[in-house]
Amino acid sequence: MQPAPRTAFIRTVRSGMYGLAMLVGIVAPALAFSGFFISVGPMAVSRSSFALVVLTDGRVLAVGASPFERRAELYDPVLRTFSTTGNLVTGRTGPTATLLGNGNVLVTGGTDSSFLATATAELYDPSIGTFSSTTGGMTVQRANHTATLMQDGRVLIVGGHRFNFPNSALASAEVYDPATGMFTAVGNLLTARQDHTATLLADGTVLVAGGFGANQIGLTSAELYNPTTGMFSPTGNMNAGRGEFTSNLLINGMVLIAGGYTAFPNPARETAELYDPVTRTFSVTGSMATPRGSHTASLLSDGRVLVAGGFTAFPNTGSALQTTEVFDPNSGSFVPDASMAAARGRHASATLAGGDVLIAGGTNSFGSPALGVVLYTHDASPPTLSLPGDVYEDGTSPAGAVVAYSVTAVDDFDPHPTITCSPTSGSLFPLLVTMVNCTATDAAGNTAYGNFNVIVKDANWQLEDVMGLVQSWNLVKLGTSLTDKLSTATRFNAQAKFSQACSNLASFLSQVSAQTGKGLTADQALDLVTRVTRIRNVIGC
Repeated sequence: MQPAPRTAFIRTVRSGMYGLAMLVGIVAPALAFSGFFISVGPMAVSRSSFALVVLTDGRVLAVGASPFERRAELYDPVLRTFSTTGNLVTGRTGPTATLLGNGNVLVTGGTDSSFLATATAELYDPSIGTFSSTTGGMTVQRANHTATLMQDGRVLIVGGHRFNFPNSALASAEVYDPATGMFTAVGNLLTARQDHTATLLADGTVLVAGGFGANQIGLTSAELYNPTTGMFSPTGNMNAGRGEFTSNLLINGMVLIAGGYTAFPNPARETAELYDPVTRTFSVTGSMATPRGSHTASLLSDGRVLVAGGFTAFPNTGSALQTTEVFDPNSGSFVPDASMAAARGRHASATLAGGDVLIAGGTNSFGSPALGVVLYTHDASPPTLSLPGDVYEDGTSPAGAVVAYSVTAVDDFDPHPTITCSPTSGSLFPLLVTMVNCTATDAAGNTAYGNFNVIVKDANWQLEDVMGLVQSWNLVKLGTSLTDKLSTATRFNAQAKFSQACSNLASFLSQVSAQTGKGLTADQALDLVTRVTRIRNVIGC
């Protein structure tokens, strides 16, 4: 079957009025997970059992490492790099760091170079990048305690231990007042505890839950601190005892309790529960996919909670985890999410102003520093597709031509977005116009769409090209013999008189052969023979 003649539609393609490549970015639903990790940093100091705190300007302060390490550093969320800042007055591991209402950071307790808990505290001033001792130290030496900024701007310091042993849990509590720079003892906890959690509730009270007691068993008990009375009162018990777990205030006002260890030493839990501040009771919710303790849990901007890393047992019989999962308060369930580049536990995390989560430090299964710093981000942007303009190719047979093309894509987070195009590069494309549709999908499931045209020139089109070439060479010596034969072949082909067109093209080739080295150079002759032979193949001569 012979090809149809070229139509007015194809002429429009050639004039550039049709076939502009289209690029569209579409944010598709997440495929495998809702976020992923990229490497940032690194930190200047290997840190575990330390603190990260987000400053009012969006930078993140990292304090604590070994008792002999005083260096602190700042993470810049724009540059995604760390830089050193002023040194701590006292080196410490396992301190707390609390952002105060005036923008300064209160650092309390931890274990110092005596390998005992310290009562010292200091303030970091981000405006000058230095630390200074507070007006007074804490009333009690403590590490593995909690520090909670209350609604009135004071900081509640609760529990912990004094001697770096699991059976030295404290029942004492105190409050730091930024106005005076002093710590003041308040009512004691009902139960001595360390490695517990403290969560500020919407009504201004503080929920203190779990931890390890003097018997090294994970506690089920919980209590509420009332800042007005300065006293603790009992509230409902958790359904499972746990220490070194996490707690997060959800946007619905409830508190998510997740993971932790059953005892010291003992395996980690995968269970989770919710505290209802209205009924003051705990109820079981969906369990995590993996038991974990010494992990982090970070509230995301959409109200979900990212749980990352940790160990499967405490202290040295389990494995460090690089997996993460996300708790959805709407469904009450955990969904596995992207894995970190390295396994880690006793690390720290901070939710940045833009909603990304910085995860840094910690140790691996062998007690060595965990590698690198990672940023968990939700990628809402599709890749950028780079498409060719309309691709023109001479037909080589009545069926068209095999056409190769190149399409690339880049993404801010995924170095290898998946590109698919149909028809694929290297396919046999029919004569005239074929639209190629392409997509590029990144690891977060965002997809960009685009298209372009592949135009395979038919016999008449190619005859016009050869005519234009002959005329451009201004071959006066050859008279009109070449152009006449091309014009006649074009007319016959358009009339579907293919045998006559083939005969005229054969005569054209004979004329080219006769004129080679005379009116035609060898290169010109080769070019014409190649082009006309291809045209004859398209016609089916």
